[in-house]
Amino acid sequence: MPVIIRFVSVIGSNNSPLYIRGFNLTGEEEDGLTADLTTNKELLQYHFLSHMALDYVVSQLSHTESTKDYALLLVHSGIAVFGSLTNTGIKILIGIDAQESVRADLRTTMRLLNRAYISYICNPFKESKGQQQITSKAFNNQVRNIVNAWNSAAAGFM
Repeated sequence: MPVIIRFVSVIGSNNSPLYIRGFNLTGEEEDGLTADLTTNKELLQYHFLSHMALDYVVSQLSHTESTKDYALLLVHSGIAVFGSLTNTGIKILIGIDAQESVRADLRTTMRLLNRAYISYICNPFKESKGQQQITSKAFNNQVRNIVNAWNSAAAGFM
């Protein structure tokens, strides 16, 4: 069974969610506007898992090796949450299907998500009022492309 990315979260340095998006089995984005009740339940679950993972970010990521960019933070309800902590305190979280052996190499995916966030922050036309929710369609498209690339590669290994 392939390891599918279920959600991506970007959490601010003050632990407020800046971006949380869920993805279904086909890798399509689940927006709250057209989603059914099951999807809304999953989105709520992804918010909950993101907040739960915050309890483990500092303790897990401060003790990782310098060559490791991310760490497994928790496994709950069949979802394994991996996290990455940037130098500015931004947390990037990825939720994937939990398998018996959770050994996904998310290094490249984490780096691509970090670059997408940096591109968003460095956009000179972005209104900067501190850390606020990310509503950029360009950022959303970049994240969707990264997740779709991972999920299609994972589905190819079935």
